[in-house]
Amino acid sequence: MERGEATEMSESRETRTKAAPDLADTRVAPNVLVRAMSLFDGGLRSIVGDLGKVAYYSSAKARERLGWQPRPVADSIADTGESLLAHPAA
Repeated sequence: MERGEATEMSESRETRTKAAPDLADTRVAPNVLVRAMSLFDGGLRSIVGDLGKVAYYSSAKARERLGWQPRPVADSIADTGESLLAHPAA
């Protein structure tokens, strides 16, 4: 199986910090805190099961069947941030 560019959440956070240092939040909540908060915040309950797990995804099928080529991760993260700033949520 072909593996592409792997990115961890910490790497994504570093990329966001470089792209928009004024807007980047670099704080990290410990898993035990998130678990405790999920008792009171239903929105957090959906992620508790994924804490501490590593997930791998492959784009091999899209590359093979569609000829798709992914963009660099850093570019995608920076463009997403720019888009969010240009179109703030209501």
